[in-house]
Formats: sequence, C-alpha cells, structure tokens
Amino acid sequence: MVEKTKVETMKVDLGDRSYPICIGAGNLSQFDLESYIHGDKALIVTNESIAPLYLERIKARVKNKSIDIMGRPPTRQKELKDGWYVEVRNKGSKTGMKIRRETLPEMEQMVKDYQRTKEVIILGESRGGKFVDKDGNVIKKKKR
Repeated sequence: MVEKTKVETMKVDLGDRSYPICIGAGNLSQFDLESYIHGDKALIVTNESIAPLYLERIKARVKNKSIDIMGRPPTRQKELKDGWYVEVRNKGSKTGMKIRRETLPEMEQMVKDYQRTKEVIILGESRGGKFVDKDGNVIKKKKR
C-alpha cells in the first residue's frame, strides 16, 4: 500500500481556461476529482506503465465527464533533444519540469510568459544530448 504524501498543485495560468495539475502518491481517494473539472471534458496525462493500474478507478470517479487520455512513454528519454531548455517550478518548490523550445527567441518568450507566476531557471542550449555554452563547447556538469 502506498502511503499518502503531500500533494503538490501547480496552476497552469491561462486566464479563464486555467487549470490545476495535482501531483502526489497514494492520494486518489482523498480528492473529489469532479470538482477539479469545470467543463464537461478532462485530459488525463499518465505514464503508459501506470495507466493500467489506476485509469479505470479514476474514470469511475468522474462518471459525468468526458475523459481523454494521453499516455507518455514509461521511461525518461535517454538524450536531450537539440533546443533550448528551462526548468519551470512553483515558487518556493525544489523541483520542477524541464521544457524545451526549438529556438532561442521561442525560449525567451516562454520565460516571459512563465515568469509572471512561476520560478523559471534557464538551463541553456542542448546539442547532441549535451548542454553547450555560447561558443558550442560542451558544459561539464558541476559536482555537488
């Protein structure tokens, strides 16, 4: 049995289309899931390995809504794709989510968009699976 843990909620701020993302382990039974769905549709983003374990239970708790499912691969990608990366966190959080954009201007616009409500850490440019400096030289990881 999984112990209940603190649920972290991240708000995706889209004005009147805003929505929360709730992240936690062992907490499905404590939520009134339908109260988080303000329209008649919901999207569940899950890992392809996890979906078979919980999806039917979740769908049963939101009977009055239309549910779409998006499954992600069960493992992390082995190599970063080429592009510009930032980490977006809830303010005060120690963890966040890496987001990639194809170009520097796209990444800069994303930083402006998220900085209003989130902590944004610019990770830099990745080429060939490695972060590089402005001259294209591989940046070595700092030992902690």
